[in-house]
Amino acid sequence: MTIKKTEATPKEKKINTKSLKDIPHLGPVSEAKFNALGVYTMRSLYTQYSATNLHLIAGMTLDDATEAILFVGDALEESGEIGKRRQTAFELYQEQQKEDVVSTGCKAFDGILGGGIKAGYVTEIYGENKSGKTQTCIAVCIEALLKDENSMVLYIDAENKLKIDRFVQILLVRGIIQKPEESAKYLDRMIIWTPTNSDEQIMYIQNASSLLDSDSKVSLMVIDSIISLFQSEYMERGVMKTKFNVIKPMMLNLMKLALTYKIPIFVVNTVYKSPTPDFGADDVIPAGGNSVGHPLAYRIKVREVGSGKKHRALMVKSPEHAESEADFKITDKGIEDV
Repeated sequence: MTIKKTEATPKEKKINTKSLKDIPHLGPVSEAKFNALGVYTMRSLYTQYSATNLHLIAGMTLDDATEAILFVGDALEESGEIGKRRQTAFELYQEQQKEDVVSTGCKAFDGILGGGIKAGYVTEIYGENKSGKTQTCIAVCIEALLKDENSMVLYIDAENKLKIDRFVQILLVRGIIQKPEESAKYLDRMIIWTPTNSDEQIMYIQNASSLLDSDSKVSLMVIDSIISLFQSEYMERGVMKTKFNVIKPMMLNLMKLALTYKIPIFVVNTVYKSPTPDFGADDVIPAGGNSVGHPLAYRIKVREVGSGKKHRALMVKSPEHAESEADFKITDKGIEDV
């Protein structure tokens, strides 16, 4: 495959990355198609689509589509909207030292995470019912809103169980607000999307790039839960492969969103019990198999301990941390150290 040099490269003239107009081989008709899909900027296109997708949607040749995607990547790197794609290990090390985190509000929990939920990656929390998954999500959202008064949080509530009263309770008990109506200062900066089926969930995740490209300063994205809608819709025998073929691109899209926009993405996962666990192995298995697991950077299991007054978080998967655990409790203030 031969890639032709275009008439204008990012280094030869100023490229408008906030539009699709400067992308080679992409005409007005194709641009309108992508706009209809919620894609208005080069970064949004780069996050969601490959050269093959571009070839199919825009009708351009595969060579032209590859050239277009490479052009977009170069333009975004030149403008500083994405990180370096080719660099030394020491340059990457320096970049990783600057990675931001969002606290859980619990020192012990933050300890096993290396400071909190890390920007640029997808972190999963999974566990059985009443293990503290949603409560942890709420705590992380509040910490993100408190950290930066100009920031916003995107919360995809796929199970329609998010209770805003809980946010108000925590803000009141912690003395952050004195009256419920004062919660608007924080709650107006939370965007709640509630999909009713898996297609809608996928659409919301794809449309997230439009929000991230807007003037809204989104500092955290939460999905609770990532797999439940798929479980309810793909129940028949013989559709397992179809389900995973749909889930995997969605998870890879999330991974690219986190990396490209440098935000922490925190997802909740459901579990199932293994009927025949290996000797000594955990019989509580996160749903979705490798289609969900592989794109994750961090995976945390939470569970009740004893009578349920205490909860335990276990770091199950991490590219940098040893397997470790932390105890926490759920109180009127959110989640706290024991």
